[in-house]
Amino acid sequence: MKKRILAAAAAAVCAAGMLAGCSGQNTGESAAPSNVENTSGNTQSGRITVTFWHAMNTDLIPELAEQFNQSQDAVTVESLYQGEYGDVLNNFRMAMAAGGQDAPDIVQVYEGGSAFMIESGYATPVQQYIDEEQYDMSDILPLIRNYYTYNGVMYSMPFNSSNAVLYYNKDMFREAGLDPDTPPATFAELGEYAKKLQSSETAGVALPIDTSLFEFNMVNIGKEIVDNGNGRVERATKAVFADNGGGLEVFNAYNDLYLTGAAEDFGSDSLQAFMGRKTAMTISSSSLISTVAKTVAENFEVGVGPMPRVDPDVDCGIPVGGGTLWLANKGTPDQERAAFQFMKFMIEPETQAQWHMATGYYAISQQAYELDSVKAFYEENPLFKVAVEQIMNSNTDAVGPVYAVNMEARSKIQDHWRAMMEQEETPEEAIRAAQDEITALIEQYNATNPLA
Repeated sequence: MKKRILAAAAAAVCAAGMLAGCSGQNTGESAAPSNVENTSGNTQSGRITVTFWHAMNTDLIPELAEQFNQSQDAVTVESLYQGEYGDVLNNFRMAMAAGGQDAPDIVQVYEGGSAFMIESGYATPVQQYIDEEQYDMSDILPLIRNYYTYNGVMYSMPFNSSNAVLYYNKDMFREAGLDPDTPPATFAELGEYAKKLQSSETAGVALPIDTSLFEFNMVNIGKEIVDNGNGRVERATKAVFADNGGGLEVFNAYNDLYLTGAAEDFGSDSLQAFMGRKTAMTISSSSLISTVAKTVAENFEVGVGPMPRVDPDVDCGIPVGGGTLWLANKGTPDQERAAFQFMKFMIEPETQAQWHMATGYYAISQQAYELDSVKAFYEENPLFKVAVEQIMNSNTDAVGPVYAVNMEARSKIQDHWRAMMEQEETPEEAIRAAQDEITALIEQYNATNPLA
């Protein structure tokens, strides 16, 4: 999500959070998309070739690219898997810093990198081509549009969106005398359930130290992480999550779970621990629903529930996780117009339906949910509806922070979160230290990279 002016933040791109996850193939040829000319120094049989770097380790991305290639005769998309989100961003940063000749035309960036991408100048806002074509974005879910719009400008095209959900073992619920159709709705209930589910061989709940979850929790209780409207009104100048009490409320909620003795940290293997029956519950990305369901199908019945709330009396919505598609600013308008055609294809209802049903990322197109294929899919796969209903019922103002050192900041929160879990710091000490260190990062970045 960020790439550019500062070397310090660039080093942090290696660690994206978990939240940072096919039908209707069109094989008919059609005329060239609007505003795209078959004139470019980079052509293939008269077609403009567009390169697309992504972080999705699935064959579906090249399949979708091929569907687009077969649907028209002006543009050819070549998709290239670059590794995890951090790898993609780091590779893109280096390519652009070297002059951009080897950079892709489209790059997928996770949501936390938006501020860096905007301030780096490495991206051309997609709003430029939305306006040029008068392209109607009203089909995109309102929360998604709002989340990726800054000061009235949409800088990147939404594509793969997800949110946090609770995965739980329904068989273990039954054995513990719990209703398998009623997962815990709050962190307090999560602790109660975990104690009943815990055994000598199984943890009650696996809690990953994932700072994207911290951001989700903060948004859900209506508290900002940085000042100036979470960095959305003006550039952030300091962290505020200790001062406003929100950070301590979130850390206390997690600490209370650790104190039950029924919560364990499996690190990045929390979901693997769940699928291996080493824990009865865990929290992870909705983008993994398909993977989880297929993996455990022969072993136990899996349940998916909404993300438990920290405050039972407050629900300000659930923010967006996942990534978006950015146009590389390489000074080639024809190339950008060609790339924009592919971006439009990737958000069409049929494409989004195909993506949603194959993965667990929810469709960002409202019309996708009206397709007969999706309705029939839900009859057979009701787990997929949980994340969709969660986002549909969310406040459209449930948007997370936007600041350039987001990934470095996440590592600071993670460090102090672990210190709290290991009882080396109290929740109060941990959250105050994290805020002070992140404020120092923001101040250093702003001093080094003054706005014009």
